[in-house]
This record gives sequence, structure tokens and C-alpha cells, in this order.
Amino acid sequence: MIGQKLRIGRPMATGLLCLTALGSNAAFALTQPAPYTTPGTYSYTVPPDVSTISVSVAGGGGGGGGYDISGNTTGGTGGTGGPGALLSGTIAVAPGNTVTIVVGGSGGPGTSDSDGNPPAGGTGGNGQGAGGAGGQSGTANASGSGGGGGGSSSVSVAGIVLQAGGGGGGGGGSYSEVGGNGAGAAGAASAPACATGVTGATGNTPGATDGGGGGGGGGGFTAGAAGTAGADGTTATGGGGAGGSCYLGTVQSLTATAGGGAGGAGGVYGTPVPAAQPGGAGSVVLTLVAAPAPVPTLGEWALGLLALLAAALGVQRMRGHGAARH
Repeated sequence: MIGQKLRIGRPMATGLLCLTALGSNAAFALTQPAPYTTPGTYSYTVPPDVSTISVSVAGGGGGGGGYDISGNTTGGTGGTGGPGALLSGTIAVAPGNTVTIVVGGSGGPGTSDSDGNPPAGGTGGNGQGAGGAGGQSGTANASGSGGGGGGSSSVSVAGIVLQAGGGGGGGGGSYSEVGGNGAGAAGAASAPACATGVTGATGNTPGATDGGGGGGGGGGFTAGAAGTAGADGTTATGGGGAGGSCYLGTVQSLTATAGGGAGGAGGVYGTPVPAAQPGGAGSVVLTLVAAPAPVPTLGEWALGLLALLAAALGVQRMRGHGAARH
């Protein structure tokens, strides 16, 4: 036997291959898609061997309200925009499914007479449901305009939809009055029409009187309400309402919070005067989960073991013939 080569016959090779294939349950690396953080619409195809996707959908934040140029020690500052909603959960998919992704934009800041711009309400963010524009300040004197509402973000695949509403815009500052803060989007309702987005309401304006403009409503499954207009020395503006969030189909471990795009800061009366800030844009994150490896049947295990047994008998006979020759 010294120096004799051991040849593995076809039966043994077949058996070893069968058992190796059946027993292999090694995880393979999945290439995860990059987070979607730029407002717009995208599509993604589910790759092979993926059965589940964890999703995180964040709506855009509302813009801050502009400040009142005259202000005083107790007022004039614009309200802060509200944060967008954050929906998270796990959904079942199949390889080849197309995932449609919409990332909501941020609400724009309200302007003030003294910031180098004509008084104007902040623009609403784009999205599945666009945010409403902020209300313009009164045409008399120098109050702040309202911030725009944030746009909603969404994910849809194989009849399953999640839509995260945008935050409301902050109300503009009025003399002696601080603008109201925009509402943060939170909570989610089951809705057959969840794939439809609605534009938030435009903030109210005081018209020819002196006062701040109301914040714009956030976009979403339902429209965020318009913020009320203010009046110098008597009435503070109202921030815009948050856009509604929803889901359609089976979503495992669903959570809904006001953790989406951050609301923008309101303009602050003072010297120097900081201008109002836009809200944070929405985002969508997809995390792929590999399909579990199939469990071999008893028949498949038996076939592999029989092949190994036949191979072992063949090797034993080959050894016996070799010993007889010597």
C-alpha cells in the first residue's frame, strides 16, 4: 500500500458533491442599495435570493418662518418647521419585483422684508404629496412670511405601499408675537388609496394688514392644514399642519414616528438677524434580507448517503485486490 495512489471513483465523487450541496447553508454577501437622499423618483429591481426588504421612509421637514424686522424683546421670531414622518417596517418581496421610490423634498424658509428678498412664503417641498407654500406676510410694514411644508416620501412594490407625510411649515413672526411651530408628522393609517399623494394647504396671509403669514401644510396621504395668519401685537401666526402617513398591504413590525427630515429653524429677530432655514429633505433606505436556504428532504439525504456507501465498498474492494497482488 506504500506509494499506492487512492483513486476516488465516480460514486464517491457524486456522493461527496451531493452531501456538500445539501449541507451547505453558508450566507452570501448581498450588495445593499445606497440610501436615497436626493428628492426625486427612482426604481429598484429586487435581486435574486432576496425574499424580504426592511424599509425606512422619511418625509421632508417643513421650512422655518421668517422674522419680523421690527420685532421687540418678546416677539418677532419665526416658528420652527415640523419634522417629517418616519415609517419603518419589513415587507415580503420576490426576485424581479420593481420597487418604486419617491423621496420628498424640504419646505423652503419664509422671507422677511429686511433679508434682501421681497416678503414671500417658503416653497413647498416636492414629493408623492407636495408641501403647501407658506403664507405671505401682510403688505403693510415688515412681518415674516410662513415656511413651506415638506413633501411626502413613499415606497411601493407588489401592491404594498408606505407613505411618510411631510412636516408643516413654521409661521412667520409678527411684532410682539412669535410664529407658531409647524406640526410634526407621526402615526400611520391603513388606507386603500395610500399610493395617492395630496398637496398640503397654502398658509394664510393677513392681506393688507400688518402681520406674519401662516405656515404651509405638509404633503401626504392627507393634506396638512394651513397655518393661520397673525397680526402685530395681538395674534401669533399658526404653523402648518403635518401631512398624513399611511400604509397598504402587509407590513411587519411597522413603526411610525416624527423622526423624518428635520424642521428648519425660524428666523430670529435681533442683531445680527439670522434668516429662516429650510427643512431637511426626506429619505428612503432599503435593506435586503436573503431568502433562507431550503432544508434537504429525507430522500435527498438518503440518496447522498447511499452514494457514499457504494463508494466506500468500492474502495474496500480496490484495497483487497491490491493486497492480493502483493
